[in-house]
Amino acid sequence: MFQHQDKAGKPRHSFSPMTDWIVISVTHCRKWRSIVLLPVAMSMALLLHGQETHPASSRSSMPALTPGAADAADILGLHDAIDRLFLHQSSRSCSEVPQLDEFQARQEIAQRIETVAMDLDGALGEIASEQSKLSNLRSGLQARRDRTQGYLNAASLITGSGIGIAVNATQLKDSSAIAGDILGIASGAGSTLFSVVAIKKQNGPSKSVGNIPNMLGPLFDRDPVLHTYYPPEVISYLQSSATTDLTVNDSRLAQLKASWIDAGEISGSGDPKSLHKLDKMTTSGHQDVKLTISDLTDRIGMLGDVAGRISLMKRDMAALMRAIGTSSSTCLPVP
Repeated sequence: MFQHQDKAGKPRHSFSPMTDWIVISVTHCRKWRSIVLLPVAMSMALLLHGQETHPASSRSSMPALTPGAADAADILGLHDAIDRLFLHQSSRSCSEVPQLDEFQARQEIAQRIETVAMDLDGALGEIASEQSKLSNLRSGLQARRDRTQGYLNAASLITGSGIGIAVNATQLKDSSAIAGDILGIASGAGSTLFSVVAIKKQNGPSKSVGNIPNMLGPLFDRDPVLHTYYPPEVISYLQSSATTDLTVNDSRLAQLKASWIDAGEISGSGDPKSLHKLDKMTTSGHQDVKLTISDLTDRIGMLGDVAGRISLMKRDMAALMRAIGTSSSTCLPVP
């Protein structure tokens, strides 16, 4: 802005040199010309003032984050840093070198996202470790079950078909017919008994899981064991609802539990049987709590559901990083 002095020697402000020239010219013109040119001068002055204030208004405009990126920013507490970054970028021209404050804001955001991403990888690693140990235990129980069923099937075959041959042989003479009938009844009863036992052994043996992480424990308010740990950001992510799905008001953790109840993996009734099932899903190092093959399958599946759900947090953080990376387009264009 430039200044001119009036006759009293006091400075007065003007919008620009062009605007001042117009005002001075109109002032020194004859009275009838001043009346004609005054509206034109005022219009040009307002136009020039609008051109000068337009860049300032464009500086206040900041790029909007996607719903996933906004979720990540809320959970990580990065809105203030993002606002500072966008403000610094929108207040400089694209030809200017970024200042230290802008670099600091960008570094703060990137470091926060990287730290949470590494913590999230650690939680996923613990889940994978628990799944691996449970899978090995299940494979051992399945091998024992298959071996036992093989023995029972062989015994049923021997009592049903093998002894049946002896029964037919005793029917050749009238003197041994009664003994043959008794032997036939025993053969049928033995074959039936072995078949019933084989059906009951279908679930296989049960065994305690030993000392392993219990990554499902914190989700059901059970004490964590060994290296079981969820970063606070991951817990906040599970306890919040996704803004991308406005039809669902439940948290992500509540949605997971509802899907487990629908699949029959757990029960939400709260009775002793349901609580005992939760003990099996969260136990570690308790010799009194034994899991069957079916229990191990349910626990492995539930761990996979948790891993898949919290992995989507990395997708939202990646969207936030892309928004930060492309935010340099908010700088002022070079005139």
